[in-house]
Amino acid sequence: MKNMKISFESQLHRQRLALGIICGMLPIACFLFNLPAVIWCEWDSSILGSISATFWSPSAPFMIAGLGLASFFFFTYKGHDKTDNILTTISATAAIGVVAFPTWLEIMNFGKWDCMGVLYVPAVICDILHMVSAAVLFLSFAVMIFFQFTKGKDKRRNSLYRACAVLICIFTILIALTSLIKPFLPDWLALIWVWLNEFLMLEAFAVAWIVKSKALFTKQ
Repeated sequence: MKNMKISFESQLHRQRLALGIICGMLPIACFLFNLPAVIWCEWDSSILGSISATFWSPSAPFMIAGLGLASFFFFTYKGHDKTDNILTTISATAAIGVVAFPTWLEIMNFGKWDCMGVLYVPAVICDILHMVSAAVLFLSFAVMIFFQFTKGKDKRRNSLYRACAVLICIFTILIALTSLIKPFLPDWLALIWVWLNEFLMLEAFAVAWIVKSKALFTKQ
């Protein structure tokens, strides 16, 4: 029985580490692999604006594979209680929704009412479903980290988890307020505003999950 418990904990730690690394690397990979297309192949720079925009770029496979792997790990994640499993299932479903309902970009050669996505719905509806999926994904991250990760007795770890969860919420709100904030930003920052907040949010997620995996600190 003790060996089974150790094996379960080891598997849980590996899954947490994998999720932390995948989500932490996703925004970096999307941005770096899109740069050559913008610099040398004259793709529109808007593909650098967010992880979602990567869907329409040459590096789309990295974005789809990253979210697909994250979704797989979330679906197979078996936590310590039912709430763990519910939250990770929500995250997995939302991650699929982000890919299944891609965002609509102005540079695309079809209009808002042309059909797209897995369900082949009008682009404007697909865009709404994409944003809802992304919001649910980010908020499920925050809830999981803030409430589930802080059940241990280590106060320093719990403070770190809460800080990461709060940062995820702050960056999600900043993304939601993009249309109000962008007019006051310099052009270069306006271009990458959404990506920058996604990057910071996912790094906060990655820190929390990697620390929870005990890959960085072994002290309880």
